[in-house]
Amino acid sequence: MLEYGIEDLILTGYAGSDFQMDKDAKKSTSRSVFTLNGGAVIWRSVKQTYIADSTMEAEYVTTCEAAKEAVWLRKFLTVFLQRHNRLHIEKLIGKEKEVVSLPVGDGR
Repeated sequence: MLEYGIEDLILTGYAGSDFQMDKDAKKSTSRSVFTLNGGAVIWRSVKQTYIADSTMEAEYVTTCEAAKEAVWLRKFLTVFLQRHNRLHIEKLIGKEKEVVSLPVGDGR
Protein backbone atom coordinates (compact mmCIF):
# COMPACT_ATOMS: atom_id res chain seq x y z
CA MET A 1 0.00 0.00 0.00
CA LEU A 2 1.23 3.49 -0.87
CA GLU A 3 1.90 5.44 2.31
CA TYR A 4 2.76 9.11 2.65
CA GLY A 5 3.19 9.26 6.43
CA ILE A 6 0.95 10.77 9.03
CA GLU A 7 0.74 14.33 7.69
CA ASP A 8 -2.26 15.60 5.77
CA LEU A 9 -2.19 15.10 2.02
CA ILE A 10 -2.36 18.34 0.05
CA LEU A 11 -3.51 18.13 -3.57
CA THR A 12 -2.59 21.22 -5.61
CA GLY A 13 -3.47 21.80 -9.25
CA TYR A 14 -1.88 24.08 -11.83
CA ALA A 15 -3.65 24.85 -15.11
CA GLY A 16 -3.06 27.02 -18.14
CA SER A 17 -3.64 27.23 -21.85
CA ASP A 18 -1.92 28.39 -25.01
CA PHE A 19 -4.35 30.26 -27.24
CA GLN A 20 -4.56 28.90 -30.80
CA MET A 21 -1.06 27.40 -30.77
CA ASP A 22 -2.06 25.15 -33.67
CA LYS A 23 -1.95 27.80 -36.39
CA ASP A 24 -3.53 25.54 -39.03
CA ALA A 25 -6.51 24.29 -37.01
CA LYS A 26 -6.64 27.43 -34.78
CA LYS A 27 -7.06 25.26 -31.68
CA SER A 28 -5.77 26.05 -28.21
CA THR A 29 -3.86 23.71 -25.91
CA SER A 30 -4.92 22.92 -22.32
CA ARG A 31 -2.25 21.94 -19.82
CA SER A 32 -2.50 20.90 -16.18
CA VAL A 33 -0.44 19.23 -13.48
CA PHE A 34 -1.51 18.04 -10.03
CA THR A 35 0.86 17.57 -7.13
CA LEU A 36 0.39 15.61 -3.93
CA ASN A 37 2.49 17.13 -1.15
CA GLY A 38 4.73 18.69 -3.79
CA GLY A 39 5.30 15.64 -6.02
CA ALA A 40 3.64 15.50 -9.45
CA VAL A 41 1.06 12.70 -9.63
CA ILE A 42 -0.80 13.49 -12.85
CA TRP A 43 -0.22 15.84 -15.76
CA ARG A 44 -1.65 16.42 -19.21
CA SER A 45 -1.33 18.55 -22.30
CA VAL A 46 -4.14 18.22 -24.82
CA LYS A 47 -5.43 20.14 -27.81
CA GLN A 48 -8.90 21.56 -27.13
CA THR A 49 -11.63 19.96 -29.24
CA TYR A 50 -13.07 23.22 -30.56
CA ILE A 51 -11.85 26.67 -31.55
CA ALA A 52 -11.83 29.21 -28.71
CA ASP A 53 -12.65 32.79 -29.73
CA SER A 54 -10.41 34.41 -27.11
CA THR A 55 -7.64 33.68 -24.64
CA MET A 56 -10.20 34.14 -21.87
CA GLU A 57 -12.40 31.41 -23.32
CA ALA A 58 -9.42 29.07 -23.72
CA GLU A 59 -8.42 29.67 -20.06
CA TYR A 60 -12.02 29.18 -18.89
CA VAL A 61 -12.23 25.80 -20.66
CA THR A 62 -8.84 24.76 -19.27
CA THR A 63 -9.79 25.72 -15.71
CA CYS A 64 -13.12 23.84 -15.94
CA GLU A 65 -11.35 20.73 -17.23
CA ALA A 66 -8.79 20.97 -14.43
CA ALA A 67 -11.53 21.38 -11.80
CA LYS A 68 -13.24 18.20 -13.03
CA GLU A 69 -9.89 16.41 -12.95
CA ALA A 70 -9.33 17.62 -9.36
CA VAL A 71 -12.69 16.22 -8.22
CA TRP A 72 -12.00 12.85 -9.91
CA LEU A 73 -8.45 12.69 -8.54
CA ARG A 74 -9.64 13.47 -5.01
CA LYS A 75 -12.23 10.66 -5.20
CA PHE A 76 -9.63 8.25 -6.57
CA LEU A 77 -7.04 9.09 -3.92
CA THR A 78 -9.64 8.89 -1.16
CA VAL A 79 -10.52 5.32 -2.15
CA PHE A 80 -6.94 4.31 -2.97
CA LEU A 81 -5.35 5.74 0.16
CA GLN A 82 -8.39 5.21 2.44
CA ARG A 83 -7.76 8.54 4.15
CA HIS A 84 -10.83 10.62 3.35
CA ASN A 85 -10.45 12.98 6.30
CA ARG A 86 -6.76 13.66 5.62
CA LEU A 87 -6.91 14.62 1.90
CA HIS A 88 -7.45 18.27 1.05
CA ILE A 89 -7.63 20.12 -2.25
CA GLU A 90 -5.58 23.16 -1.35
CA LYS A 91 -5.96 25.18 -4.53
CA LEU A 92 -6.27 25.16 -8.27
CA ILE A 93 -3.85 27.70 -9.68
CA GLY A 94 -4.39 29.28 -13.06
CA LYS A 95 -5.03 32.68 -14.55
CA GLU A 96 -7.91 33.37 -12.15
CA LYS A 97 -8.41 37.01 -13.10
CA GLU A 98 -9.17 36.08 -16.70
CA VAL A 99 -11.55 33.31 -15.69
CA VAL A 100 -13.31 35.10 -12.82
CA SER A 101 -13.83 38.28 -14.84
CA LEU A 102 -15.53 36.43 -17.71
CA PRO A 103 -19.12 37.17 -16.59
CA VAL A 104 -18.21 40.78 -15.71
CA GLY A 105 -16.35 41.52 -18.93
CA ASP A 106 -19.07 39.92 -21.04
CA GLY A 107 -21.80 42.13 -19.57
CA ARG A 108 -23.83 39.23 -18.17
